[in-house]
Amino acid sequence: MYTQRFKKITNVSIRSKLNTFLRQINYANISTPSRNDCALAAQSRNEFQRLTGKQLMRQSVKREAHRLQIYDRYLIKLATDHIWNLTSTISQRVRFTNQANYMNQNRVSRVRSNNPSTLDLIAKITLPQVSNNPFEQNFFNGTTNFDDNNPEHSILHVGSFGISTSFA
Repeated sequence: MYTQRFKKITNVSIRSKLNTFLRQINYANISTPSRNDCALAAQSRNEFQRLTGKQLMRQSVKREAHRLQIYDRYLIKLATDHIWNLTSTISQRVRFTNQANYMNQNRVSRVRSNNPSTLDLIAKITLPQVSNNPFEQNFFNGTTNFDDNNPEHSILHVGSFGISTSFA
């Protein structure tokens, strides 16, 4: 599968740049995920997207490319694909994947640990919220007719017009 994608690179200039870049790379710099790559990858991903081992390796390849003063993102992507699929060993891929999974777990636990404090702060909002229609007023400030014994108030209103309906 990968060789078919690699063969689709018909532009001789890109292929020669890729081959030159692959010859110049210091593979010791990208064989293991570094702490800096983990921090950069964590900053570049939001909390809803999972980080993969290949994306973590791309950070290492990108750092090495910048060391060689190469900034072409497409070339970095091609080099990452080549290294991940053809050059790296299974143990290296497992190392990158395990590091990415560890980072994903830490990010999820960090989001969960921040959630109770956020909910506590929301619950402490004491200022009434200003709104123009009854629906928003009840949504943001809560309803106040819990002690009312009028059965008409226990029926949900349609829209924000205050018209009650009964289903017969």
